[in-house]
Amino acid sequence: MLHLLYSNSVEVLVERLAADLRAIPLGAEALRNPQIVLIPNRGLETFVRLSVARANGIAAGLEFMSPALYFRKLVDAVEVGDATHGRAATDLRRLRVLDRGVVHAGLLEHFDSAQSIAAPLYEPIRRYLDVADSPSAREERAFQLAGTLARHFDDYRADRPEMLAAWTQRTVLDDTVFAATEAWQRALWLELFGPEGRFVRDSANRWVMPSDLRDDALTAAVTRHLPAHIRVFGITHLSAMARDFFLRLAERTELSLYTLNPCMEFWEDVPPRWQHPQISARFSVREGAPEPDLQTFDPFGLSRREDTPALQLWGRPGREAIRLLNALSDCDFDGLFVDPRVQDGDSPTLLHRLQGDILFREPPRASLASQIENPSSPEEIGEIERPFVGADASIGVLACPSLVREVEVVASRIVELLQDDPTLRLNDIAVMVPSSQRDAYFARIQSVFSEVHSIPHNAIDLGPSSVSRFVEAVTLLLELPFGTFTREQFLSLLTHPNLKHGLEASPAQWPIWCDELAIIHGADHADHAGTYIELDVFNWDQGMRRLGLGVFIDPETAPELLVDGRESAYVPLGVSADQVPAAAMLIRLVRGLIHEAKRLRVERLPLSEWARRFTLLLGQYLEPRSDVDGRLRDWCLRAIEELKELDLSGVAVSHRRAWMFLRERLAAIESRRGQFLADGVVVSVLTPMRAIPFRVTFVMGLGEGAFPAREPRSPLDLRSAKRRAGDVAQRERDLYLFLETLLCTRDKFFLSYVARDDQTGEKQASSSVIDELLSILGREYLGVDNVSGLVERHPLRRFDERYFGDLSGGEEGSLRTFVPDARHEAHVAALRVDYEAKRGQRPSSEVLQRELSPSVFEALEATLGIHRPPTPSVRSVGDTLSLPIMAVERFLACPLQASARFLLRMRRDESEADRVAREDEPFESESGDTTLLLRDVFYEALSTTDGLKGEQLAALYDARIELLAHLGHFPIGAFQDAQRTKDLHVLAAWRANVWRAGIADGVVMQRQVFGWPPAELSVRATGRHKPSAIETCTHPLVELDVGKVGELGFEDPVHVELNGGCHPIFERDGARVLLWLSPRGRVEPWDFLRGYVEHLFLSRVGEERLPTDVVVVPIHRMPNSVWTMRLGSLTQEQATQRLCALLSEFIHDTHDTLLPIEAVCAAALADQPKNLATEILRLRDDPYASAAFKYGPVRDFQLYEPPAGVDAIVGRRLGDFLAAVMRRRPI
Repeated sequence: MLHLLYSNSVEVLVERLAADLRAIPLGAEALRNPQIVLIPNRGLETFVRLSVARANGIAAGLEFMSPALYFRKLVDAVEVGDATHGRAATDLRRLRVLDRGVVHAGLLEHFDSAQSIAAPLYEPIRRYLDVADSPSAREERAFQLAGTLARHFDDYRADRPEMLAAWTQRTVLDDTVFAATEAWQRALWLELFGPEGRFVRDSANRWVMPSDLRDDALTAAVTRHLPAHIRVFGITHLSAMARDFFLRLAERTELSLYTLNPCMEFWEDVPPRWQHPQISARFSVREGAPEPDLQTFDPFGLSRREDTPALQLWGRPGREAIRLLNALSDCDFDGLFVDPRVQDGDSPTLLHRLQGDILFREPPRASLASQIENPSSPEEIGEIERPFVGADASIGVLACPSLVREVEVVASRIVELLQDDPTLRLNDIAVMVPSSQRDAYFARIQSVFSEVHSIPHNAIDLGPSSVSRFVEAVTLLLELPFGTFTREQFLSLLTHPNLKHGLEASPAQWPIWCDELAIIHGADHADHAGTYIELDVFNWDQGMRRLGLGVFIDPETAPELLVDGRESAYVPLGVSADQVPAAAMLIRLVRGLIHEAKRLRVERLPLSEWARRFTLLLGQYLEPRSDVDGRLRDWCLRAIEELKELDLSGVAVSHRRAWMFLRERLAAIESRRGQFLADGVVVSVLTPMRAIPFRVTFVMGLGEGAFPAREPRSPLDLRSAKRRAGDVAQRERDLYLFLETLLCTRDKFFLSYVARDDQTGEKQASSSVIDELLSILGREYLGVDNVSGLVERHPLRRFDERYFGDLSGGEEGSLRTFVPDARHEAHVAALRVDYEAKRGQRPSSEVLQRELSPSVFEALEATLGIHRPPTPSVRSVGDTLSLPIMAVERFLACPLQASARFLLRMRRDESEADRVAREDEPFESESGDTTLLLRDVFYEALSTTDGLKGEQLAALYDARIELLAHLGHFPIGAFQDAQRTKDLHVLAAWRANVWRAGIADGVVMQRQVFGWPPAELSVRATGRHKPSAIETCTHPLVELDVGKVGELGFEDPVHVELNGGCHPIFERDGARVLLWLSPRGRVEPWDFLRGYVEHLFLSRVGEERLPTDVVVVPIHRMPNSVWTMRLGSLTQEQATQRLCALLSEFIHDTHDTLLPIEAVCAAALADQPKNLATEILRLRDDPYASAAFKYGPVRDFQLYEPPAGVDAIVGRRLGDFLAAVMRRRPI
């Protein structure tokens, strides 16, 4: 027996359901055989369960599931060999559900056979597949085509059963543009499902679907164990197959459908609208009513212009579903409708009026006026002249300038509503977004809601990636065979938190090793066969060999190149004793994963075997790190187990196909996360919350094109040939979803969208549903001239005076915001406006700090938003700070960038691109690396007799780049040849200029190293493994106690340890000569700065007291191109004092100003006097100027000003350097 219960209120439907359940005794039998409730989604399930528990005191003895899952449960309960389910008493086949996945697998098996699609009829299929340029691409295309056809075949079974029945005899679309498509789809269908089709001839399984329940014997077997009563709640759209399934159930048990109905249909049977309606009633069909033709476009006449506008625009899918349901019961249903306009004596709001008019299908004004030409009663006259109502706060549109501002506006409105209504609870409020906007909005909603008074919120329909990365790990593991083993791909898996590695700490060293080993792509050298890469470099195999060699061999004492049996040269990478476990684990994982990936690439197994292999791989390589990980692992294992159901005939398939099937099932896990209706504002996409009532609803992200969805009909979907009742496109589904959301809002309904393009600032249109809603409200309720009052337009800045009019001397702002920092920002803005009106342009923070007393300035800092750079922890007394020599040079070149690097603890390699993201081998050497290499080559050649001769210089260079190429840090092949030509040109230019300066090869050179060698002397930088011909003098770290300069001298000393090395020096004519090889074409004054700093260090360590000649050699061979500068000798005490003074300012002072060495030199050495501050600003604002301040962690250097007292600062730090530079001369 079928029972239909309709209501426009979900709460009323739940009350009726609770009452029906309350009549059933709750005992042991009820718990053993729970009441079945079929429901469309988990959100509605949770709402119903909680509501029943609230009404009955308990919600025990209930089992919720979807209709599809219930049908599968019924089929699975039929025992093999049950004579009643077969067409003959000897039918011993197992009953199995023919779902979309099974059809997908069957179609793929069909496509695999060239003979199966060899007929001329299948030319479109062959043409589509043959476009692929590789077997893997063909398999991808076959999978996509089979999936699309499986979806369409599923839709045909659901919505076009009569077409499928006709296909056994003929085609039905011969007179349409789909005739050719129908011909080959029909042939495919018959080969799979026809009388002699693949699924019909299956000797082991009898494949069934709900439409097969027309078979009485099968129906008897499937429905043998039906409960006494089945309840269906909240189903909105029902296909023909679903309706048929419910009808078969209703023939054998009690079936009640509790359905949300937006309006009271069958107008002729509803009391006149000017009488008080009898809301709760039983309706039945009128005698002699014509039978609608369901195959026409609008069989129920739902497009009549005299119908309610909202129903015309948005209500078709639901209204057609109700009409089709009524046909099952001859329009015998219980109406449990509630008039939303009756509100306990309060006058109805605009929202309630709209909902009420939708319920009673109130005609539009124009229709009433045209239909009633001669009114016969006062009521009719009053209806024609129905007065417009006033706008209220029950419906609003929020037009916002950006996405973040949209979220801030909604958050502020929530706070405002909670303040104004003490009865409003957080979980009475819903914030919804279209599914297409979920990723863009959810993260910002969570961050802004936390900022705005920490609004408790509960995000629904979160994907696993938001709470766990386990599914990501499964994807990385099983997609490994499809890639080329790039560094990024492999390291993403190797460093994944869910990968089993057995180490106590995370493998942070692994990316560093991969960078040092120059692993770029390829499993081994075979992957580079046929390319220009002839050396065994850049691949994972050589990297693991070198890492393994480094465990057993000390690179410092080993030969330059180690040669194995294949005559491939490998350079070991040094591994310390404490790093051995991490190195061993990396080698084991890389070897194991590459072996598995290569095996998966070539193996072909039945899907059931792939399920077993995938399960083993997950157990071997992945592990959960949390309870959430554990649950997701279980879901992944269940998804893998489902692959066995797709193994139709035991045919071996590739890993790619097995993974594509599994990938689809893992994607379904995305909708299984989230807590429904917990404490806090509910944040969700629209679909999971459909039909759930909330007192306040915000629908965000309603920009043009975002909602409703744009879904063009597939050219393969034969349903497009002719629409019929029950067909629902995605756009129509979205529109009805919007109508349901509107009807399930009890107090206030807000829509919001981004009204400005975030790049251009141009106006952006709103969604069509906003335009349509405003049009309805304007024509029917408010008047066209008044509807604009519903749209609240918010400014770009959250501190705009429209929020805080009181701060500018006016009344409270017309808009309200509750963002905590907004009032503070508005106060600062108002203060600035007031200051500029009275005193002119606001002074900079530096001027304020200089002009105001410290106490007043500190009081203003927070108000004005002045942020001082953080104070480094190493400034505490007694701390030790380690600095390289280069840090002092950088400080003198640009204090702003050097200070930022110091505060951020940045090393040279940390400013380079992320190690993990490197995709390509080196095609050319980096300019900085090239300069280091060429300097070291040239210095060594200069210190060797005849070393500067052309062939010897080239041979020395070639030996270096050979080692660098084997290390993977230098171009190879044709790229190496091009790099070599450029580099030899630079070496030749330096040689010519050195000879022009009177410096011959064979000089005795020394290199001074303090503490440990700098990075520029590493094998990776220089390609030099053997000891250099240059003598290296190693000194202890330069240790200084650096205090802050105070009234009594240096105070609060910090212990500083300076390390690094100086460039090679030699003695000539009673002076040290420091040769600086410049990669530029001309010598600039600041090229002498490094020599000046090294002169201080050499004097500090007690070297013989000599002057230093800094000789700068460029790469252009011109007369007077080489310049020299003499630095006077210093005592050790003098050098110490100067270093301490420089380091004191560097460490203890704040350097939030701009003082580039280029501007200092330009002003000091100008022929005419120049203002240094003006020169700094000129250089800063010149986009073509090359200067040190443009490179470093501070990117917005344009915002910085010259320091106050700049001339005094320069004199203190660089006075003696500038004096020496003025004496420089060409050689």
